[in-house]
Parts: sequence; structure tokens; C-alpha cells
Amino acid sequence: MGDWFGEMLIGLFKLLFIEKTPRFINEIEDKRWWYVAIAVWAFFCIALIVLVGLLVWILFSLMNIV
Repeated sequence: MGDWFGEMLIGLFKLLFIEKTPRFINEIEDKRWWYVAIAVWAFFCIALIVLVGLLVWILFSLMNIV
């Protein structure tokens, strides 16, 4: 799962930033871009965990186990 998630994130960054700023490749060594990438990746991971937890909780609630 980690591989496709990383590739999806790279694709998203290419779509969002390289199309708009051609000099993004030159700026990739700038640490700010790495902080943005880590923040976005962490946000998606937390959102995924929360979503899965919510779905499991709803499933157990419907089954009257919880």
C-alpha cells in the first residue's frame, strides 16, 4: 500500500505544481517543499485512518456488537 500511496502523492504533486510552476524541479531542493509534502502525506494518512475507524464503528453499531 505504501508504494501506490507514494506514487499517487508524487502524481498529485506533479499535477498541482509542475504544471503551474516550471521551475518547481529546481526548487525541489528547497526544504519548504518537503515540509509541504510531509504535511499533505500526514493529513491523508490521518484522514484514511479516521475514515476506516468510522466505517468499522458504523459496521459494529449496525451489528449491535458495540
